[in-house]
This record gives sequence, structure tokens and C-alpha cells, in this order.
Amino acid sequence: MEFLVNKKVTDISAGRKMSGAVTQSGEAWLWGELPNGSSQACFKISATSVGVGWNFAVFGLEEECMMVDEVMDLRSIGSVKVKELDCGDSHAVVMSEEGRVFSIGTGEVGQLGLGSSMLSVSSLTEVAFPGVAGKVLASNEFSVALSQSSVYVWGLVNPKQLEAQTRKF
Repeated sequence: MEFLVNKKVTDISAGRKMSGAVTQSGEAWLWGELPNGSSQACFKISATSVGVGWNFAVFGLEEECMMVDEVMDLRSIGSVKVKELDCGDSHAVVMSEEGRVFSIGTGEVGQLGLGSSMLSVSSLTEVAFPGVAGKVLASNEFSVALSQSSVYVWGLVNPKQLEAQTRKF
């Protein structure tokens, strides 16, 4: 990863086939097995955050969110001040500065949080989240959002993933 030498990385994400990073100067880097067959790409878009899925990446900017899709096209997916984002294989969840939750992508098992009739969305769509989110996470088949007092999970979840256990180390 010589392309990141002497650059300060401010955010990083890893997916199954590729990884991404954002530098202090706002460069958005992708590397690995990119969908177009190349091994690395750089977008000079003033990015502040990155999330990487199976064959796409999502970048948060000052006032909007952008996506690099499976043919490596860079496009705007919504005007939102991104505080945090995360990606599963086929979807992303985004949290705004105000704590609103959005999703984008494909969600055949409910991981978009948009109900059973919305299986795929191509722009950021707000999730009916009760309250203000403080953190969002995405896994392959489910999403998680934390509020100040609760944890919300939607999608296909193995009940054992939600069991609380105490372990001594």
C-alpha cells in the first residue's frame, strides 16, 4: 500500500474483496479486488468517512454521501451530514449528525429496516428509528443502531448473537 505512505489516514474500512481509506486531505482510496478489475483507485472528493461492502463503497462528505458502485461509477446518494456509516455485503447504514438513521442497498432479509416491501433502494432512505441514534453498525444480514438507552437490531439475526454472556479473562 505504497499509495498511503506519508499520508495520515483518518478512517478505514474492510470488506470481503476490497478495503477503503480516507486521508486527512480528503482523498478516498479503494484497494484489493475492485469490481472493475483494477487493484486500486483514488477519488479526490473531500471524504471524511468510508464504508466498504461486497462490491461497493460509501463515502461520507461534509454535506452529502457518495457511492462507488460495481462498475466503479461515483455518484451522489443523498444530501446528509454523515457522522458515521458502516456496510454489510449488500447494504449500508448511515447516521447523520442529528442522529437520524438511513439505509441504502439490497436487503432481502430486512437489513435495510424499511419494511418487507422495500427490498432495494438506490438512494439514502430514512429508517423509522425511534429516537436519536448514537452509533450504527451493519453486518451481512442485519443492522444495529444504538440510542442512549436502547439497542435496536433489524434483519435476519441468529438469537444466539443477541444473548448476553459474562466471561472472565
